[in-house]
Amino acid sequence: MITTADGKKESRFLPLDQAAGGQRRAFRAGEVTAVRLIVRSSYAASAGKQVAIAEIGFFGPSNSARNQ
Repeated sequence: MITTADGKKESRFLPLDQAAGGQRRAFRAGEVTAVRLIVRSSYAASAGKQVAIAEIGFFGPSNSARNQ
């Protein structure tokens, strides 16, 4: 769930690969004030296994458009 500066909320679904390691996904939004991540399912999930997300990074807008 994405919450923007004007209070609007929007849901987006970003499927991830089942493999371990880094993954990048395009995720563009305007002035965002909050992001909520919800794991809806996981590969080989069971009562004895936990889902782990090591790191999530959000990057600001690119400066390349201003340099042209």
